Amino acid sequence: MYYELILAAVFFALGTYLTIGTLRTYKALEIRDMTWSAGRILFMVCAVLSVISIVTAGNVYGYIRFAATLFCIIAFMLNRDGMGASGVVASGRVIPWSEVTAYDYQMMNKKFYVYYLVNRKGKGERDVAIAYDGKDKDKVIGFLKKTAGKKYRRMKKDDR
Repeated sequence: MYYELILAAVFFALGTYLTIGTLRTYKALEIRDMTWSAGRILFMVCAVLSVISIVTAGNVYGYIRFAATLFCIIAFMLNRDGMGASGVVASGRVIPWSEVTAYDYQMMNKKFYVYYLVNRKGKGERDVAIAYDGKDKDKVIGFLKKTAGKKYRRMKKDDR
């Protein structure tokens, strides 16, 4: 019983956090990441397993856990990364272009990866990688040249 309630609380809190991030960044996104990535497919597998587990739950606590898990999975599926005029959107936060010190990109299989070097005051430098659909490559490069043009720097080795 307590196990089910603890899981429900954790999934509900995570789902709420993801929903707030999605609502906060929805209007900032102009170019979105890939719709189907490994993480999203993994969450869909979790959704299927959660639906299967509801058959065996048989009590009200199992149903509460199921609802919280489903809420979390839906919130994750709706949360998107990408970029817009105001900056890079990653994990429910907008990183302004002023904090992006460099970017690089590469095509791998059908994914177009863009690597952003972010320097946040007081938090140091870190990389943010976002996978876009390969079909959007020209659109992404054009947008990057327009918004962060002089920040291009070769960071990743590949055969471009």
